[in-house]
Amino acid sequence: EPFGHENPAPIFILQNVSLVQSPQLMKEAHVKCFVFADGIIKPVVFFNRPELYDKFLQLGQQSLCITAQVSENYWNGKTSIELVGLDVYFTIEN
Repeated sequence: EPFGHENPAPIFILQNVSLVQSPQLMKEAHVKCFVFADGIIKPVVFFNRPELYDKFLQLGQQSLCITAQVSENYWNGKTSIELVGLDVYFTIEN
């Protein structure tokens, strides 16, 4: 609620995003990284996308675009807003 079969969760496109630290591979299946865009740093988790780990490591200063959904994470009595990554587009610089 309020999302369901007839009302899917919105998907956001984040353009010109850059990584602010090395990605983390969690449980050999999920990739977590911190991204910077529009003056904000946010964590993004890509579930069941381990192939992205090496691609993020090789990224360097290159920017990328991410599609994601917004999620609330409840941990130890604190609520934080996180992004659940759905897909990523790596730009090619010549």
